[in-house]
Amino acid sequence: VTSHLEIGPDGILSALAEGAVPALRRGREETSTLLAAVATLHTRGVPVAWQTLYENTGARRVPLPTYAFQRRRYWLEPRPVPETFGNGAPATGHPVLGSPVTVAGFNQILFTSRLSLKSHPWLADHVVLGSAILPASALVELAIHAGDLIGHPALDELNLQVPLVLPEEGNIQLQVRAGTPDDTGRHCLCLYSRPDDFDAPWTMHAEGWYLTEEPEAAASLAWDENAGGRTTEIRLPEGLQSDAGRYGLHPVLLQAALPTRPVDPDAGTVPVPADWYGVRLHATGATAVKARITEIDDDSFSLQLADAAGDLVVSVESIVFRDIPNEQFRAAVGGDSTGRDSLLHLDWTPAGPLPAPPAPTAWAVLDPDAPDGGAGNRYPDPAAVAGALASGTPIDAVLLPWTTPQDAAGPAAATRTATRTALALVRTWLADERLAPVRLVVVTSGAVATAEGEDVTDLAAAAVWGLLRSAQSEAPDRITLVDTATGTDTDTAPVRDRLAALLASGEPQAALREDTVLLPRLRRVPATTPAGPKPAWKNGGTVLVTGGTGTLGAETARHLVAEHGASRLLLLTRTGDRAAHVQPLLDDLRATGAHVTVTAADAADREALARVLAAIPAEHPLTAVVHTAGVLDNALLPDLTDDRLDAVLHPKADAAWHLHELTRDLPLDAFVLFSSTVGVLGGPGQANYAAANAFLDGLAAHRRAHGLPATSIAWGLWQLGGINAHLSEADLNRFARDGFRPIARVEGLSLFDRSTADGRAALVATPVGVSALRAQARVPALLAELAAPPGRRVAASAPTAADTDPAGELTARLADLSEVEQDQLLLTLVRTEVAAVLARTDAENIAPGRAFQDLGFDSLTAVDLRNRLGTTTGVKLPATLVFDHPTPAALVAYLRERLAPQTPDPHRALLDELDAMERRLAAAAPGADEDRTAVSARLRALLARVEGAPEPAGAAGESVADASEAIEAASVDELLSFIDNELGRPTA
Repeated sequence: VTSHLEIGPDGILSALAEGAVPALRRGREETSTLLAAVATLHTRGVPVAWQTLYENTGARRVPLPTYAFQRRRYWLEPRPVPETFGNGAPATGHPVLGSPVTVAGFNQILFTSRLSLKSHPWLADHVVLGSAILPASALVELAIHAGDLIGHPALDELNLQVPLVLPEEGNIQLQVRAGTPDDTGRHCLCLYSRPDDFDAPWTMHAEGWYLTEEPEAAASLAWDENAGGRTTEIRLPEGLQSDAGRYGLHPVLLQAALPTRPVDPDAGTVPVPADWYGVRLHATGATAVKARITEIDDDSFSLQLADAAGDLVVSVESIVFRDIPNEQFRAAVGGDSTGRDSLLHLDWTPAGPLPAPPAPTAWAVLDPDAPDGGAGNRYPDPAAVAGALASGTPIDAVLLPWTTPQDAAGPAAATRTATRTALALVRTWLADERLAPVRLVVVTSGAVATAEGEDVTDLAAAAVWGLLRSAQSEAPDRITLVDTATGTDTDTAPVRDRLAALLASGEPQAALREDTVLLPRLRRVPATTPAGPKPAWKNGGTVLVTGGTGTLGAETARHLVAEHGASRLLLLTRTGDRAAHVQPLLDDLRATGAHVTVTAADAADREALARVLAAIPAEHPLTAVVHTAGVLDNALLPDLTDDRLDAVLHPKADAAWHLHELTRDLPLDAFVLFSSTVGVLGGPGQANYAAANAFLDGLAAHRRAHGLPATSIAWGLWQLGGINAHLSEADLNRFARDGFRPIARVEGLSLFDRSTADGRAALVATPVGVSALRAQARVPALLAELAAPPGRRVAASAPTAADTDPAGELTARLADLSEVEQDQLLLTLVRTEVAAVLARTDAENIAPGRAFQDLGFDSLTAVDLRNRLGTTTGVKLPATLVFDHPTPAALVAYLRERLAPQTPDPHRALLDELDAMERRLAAAAPGADEDRTAVSARLRALLARVEGAPEPAGAAGESVADASEAIEAASVDELLSFIDNELGRPTA
């Protein structure tokens, strides 16, 4: 039973059974109640004889009314614009290549277009090893079409170089160039593709040459019913026949005529019809053909296609099968399976001349040993600094010389204490809006390695850097991070001068080494970089993988066995082999002959880990460690607690340190740590995860400095999900908008291989979309080099008001508008940023009165909106902006008050001052007669001045004339100040 209908005088039983429908309700009209019950059953799938219901009622069917709301398609639709050649000739109308551009002065032609599974759904039917591939028949058809336009209709030769793999989502850019002569005079053809990103590299997929002169033998080509070979009849699917006339020969029809070769899954290659010779198209628009295939040898054959009349449609002298490696059919989304542009490293570069501060910097120092109220320029906590600011003490920046307390339990325990201290401090600092104009400068020592081989001597401070990097992303322009060499004294004038110049530059992070200021920048690792010594995975030793049955751990294990020949794996997991997904993994690994053990143990438990390592047999000693374990517990800083911090540090940092301690005396070939880009770049809501991963990066540098193998890979977002499987589409859209796309499986495994062979201690593995970076209003400093145009510097120019004050231009625009126009301008600004945060395309449809919470905002998107509006307006906005002003309209009113305060009416201001004066007189009435007389005389003088009457005589020897002259000469501001100073003074 799936539905219940209660027939009775009321819904008595329906209230007890979830989902039951009452046919009658007490106090309600029976007919409408019964119809509502029947309609409810209908929506649940219960058949209702509606025709019977309306018999003999006169009811008739009518067209539905138009849609009640404005209809707007989510997907963009192409606009039908008349296409032409570059020289103005009519467009070709080719469904794949589109319109060409002819090259002036040469018989050459260039096609540029986009291709996707959505634009050409038939491509999804040609799949190799799970990936959709542009078939060889399509390459041939494109080549023939391009040759027709340059007067070379016959294709002499076409060779497939790399399969063109189509992404599951999105487009690829396609480029076909035809007609360029080579050294022999033949006119060649080249076909390229790249991901749909302006800065992505091009890959050549096919190269060919046209026949410039038709050989005499070609004239004898004809269909012979008595010739040998296999024949078959082929028909284009009905759904594709309408497009047949737009192609020379539809690729699906040509592909269906080709013979196939069996694929051996263990061979590592796929046989593909890759080389074509002597291709001629004799007729176009075919929807059905007879095909003759004549075997030449084991790997080649000739092909003829004829129409219903027996006339040739296509003839191919020879097609040769060639084995293509499996890896080339598993390209990542975006078209690059190697990840050659996705491997980055953090480069600490000497800063150029830093700008001089406009005025001497007023420094204060956070010193927990300072007295409660502060002494000199030293204050015990942020509240004391805020109190000093409120009392009028000038403070531009607050220096925090960071010192990690020693902990006998080791760096892991010290890290927990240090990150808790840093969390408490930064939460207090950011929560006090009085401190918003003041920059907090945290100075560590030995927290980062600025060059290969440099030691990270304070791993706890490295974790603090990660936490504070996330704090910087949640609250831009509030915190600056600086690392110094061990023993640097921050109280010296040269160091303070460099810090002041750094603040003036706006750089959020830096390192001081001797007399040099170093700035961190992410740069690409060239694919041609000489590799370091590769780990010897295939040596009979045991490879330990923590989190080995998790998503990334399992993929790494499969990769080490399948591609590197690792023969013994020890997969460490807290749940052991009880989980349902573990057995299929073990079956896959053991099917290849690998010896695999799954052990239930927590790597963060030092004693448990020591027992696991001790149990490894001596004949198969531990030779490599891959630490992939980790958990997420995201929260913005105001909601982050010590427990949530510890929960993330435990499986990452604690486990990594125990692995280091217990294996540092073993001759390991590899010690690989799976870190995260969050530890390098920071990320809102991930301060705990950033701290844990920054610890891993620091540990890798520490091991390298002591001659031990180590590679920390700061991964971006993997498509596989794993601990990020909970991310919504809006989250993924936000990452893409920031310039980061997910890492596909094959790309990630290729990056793993490159990273472990690179030779650097710490690397960043994430695809970065430069176009998306450049589109941001504010590019993070760490990504500035990636976003900069290659090979050229930016010309220096005089700073404008908008450069020095981002709010200047907006404020100037608002000043010329009425209040209504100001609201409209600011509402457009707010709607635009709201739409960007929520990945909406209908900014104009965002209702001004609708609550942000109803629009889909959470704490993370609220911070994103605050930061975006802060960048656009140049105004420091509170962290609680969206919660204090919960609708776009309320936010507009707040911004207008900050950006365009209304000029007060001087008359209204004077009356307000009189109101205030009256309140002061009532609160502090003069007691002595002489005081009362003095106040009265001055008030009479003011009143006489306003009414134009003769002033009365003054009191206490003061003449009325003197008072009158003073009032006559005073400005409005001086008069108001006089009232404040004289009448507002407390009495004795």
